[in-house]
Amino acid sequence: MHYPYKLIMVLKKVIVQADFKTVEKKFIATEDPASVTEYINLFKKLKDQNRIQDIKKKNIDFWGKKTFEEFKNFVDSLSRQKSMRQMKKSIYREPVNIEGAKLITENDDWFMYEITSYEACKFLGSRNWCIVRDEKTWDEYKVENNFYFFIAKNRPEDEWHKIALQVEYDDFTIWNALDESYGSVTSHIGDTLNLPKYRSLIKYPVELCATCGYSVNDCQCCPNCGHTYDDCRCCSICESSDSDQCGCCPVCENTAEDCTCCNICGSDDKESCGCCQECNEKEEDCTCEDEDAALIDKEMKKMDEIKD
Repeated sequence: MHYPYKLIMVLKKVIVQADFKTVEKKFIATEDPASVTEYINLFKKLKDQNRIQDIKKKNIDFWGKKTFEEFKNFVDSLSRQKSMRQMKKSIYREPVNIEGAKLITENDDWFMYEITSYEACKFLGSRNWCIVRDEKTWDEYKVENNFYFFIAKNRPEDEWHKIALQVEYDDFTIWNALDESYGSVTSHIGDTLNLPKYRSLIKYPVELCATCGYSVNDCQCCPNCGHTYDDCRCCSICESSDSDQCGCCPVCENTAEDCTCCNICGSDDKESCGCCQECNEKEEDCTCEDEDAALIDKEMKKMDEIKD
């Protein structure tokens, strides 16, 4: 069976009103009836103005499970906040308090905000900017860009009453309210419009390497000596900044004191290679045993002569 749409809406309204009456009755059981009625009506007004963003908290049944003090504190807190419409009207007169928009600096003519959320971007930005019109575009740009907005205090709504500063990893671009772009080389725009001094305040999306100028996540420059990968002379064994002078052995990868290499045959184990460390000759070329044998013969002959 299908019921008419109007009948369904009427029934929903009756149910909601019944829910309000139930919660109101619960609160009145322990609180001043006039105060409860006042806050219930104020809650309805805030709800009708779409000032309550949390879906759960829009439902009066949610507050029926809370104390009147919690309900009262929520309504008071929300009442003190300006509505979005009121805030929109005041963005040219005073700093806004909205999540994702951090006031970085200001002067007589401009507010400068760091923008970190789409909600703040949409609230403060120009409708001509693609990052304002589409959240997916904002998400795509935000991966490799930081954004700063300049909001004019005392300027008619011309092409320069809002400015976006798009900061990339090694450069930045200025966009006016009509979505016309100007590269970083046009720094005279800031002076002409009396923008706050912002260059020392902006943050790049990635840290840049002071040696090669690329992202520290991509470059291969040595953090020890500060040279590029090709020019690095650091020793990977002792971490000295000059591998030509430290004496570490690249064969056995030990320091000079702990090196096990044979400097005669080049083996990485001088204990087992057989080379003679006395005459500095390979095993097959060593004459030390022959010399020892000759010395022994000579001594034996002397002893024989003495006996005779």
